[in-house]
Amino acid sequence: MIIIKSKIDVITNSSSECFSVKGHGSTFEVASKWYKFLEDNYKDECGTIDNPKYNAIYNAKFYEENGKVFVDYTVLCNIDNAYEKMIECFGKENVEDEY
Repeated sequence: MIIIKSKIDVITNSSSECFSVKGHGSTFEVASKWYKFLEDNYKDECGTIDNPKYNAIYNAKFYEENGKVFVDYTVLCNIDNAYEKMIECFGKENVEDEY
């Protein structure tokens, strides 16, 4: 079953991706750490924030709710194994795959 977040999910036959991160500070701190992690470890796959391989990779929405920071890709972010990369960056105990 696919959780439909938007009409785009149905039209593109993809699903959006959202992860929650706890214990790593504010939305700014989580965004900075995540994007730096991608550039440092997956530059060939993701590119850089100034020159992304796919635009959506660096267009996540970050917001805070109930002590967690949510990293929300409203369209498929084109990061292979994104959940595993989030765990690699923030630790398994701190990351949840929301949908």
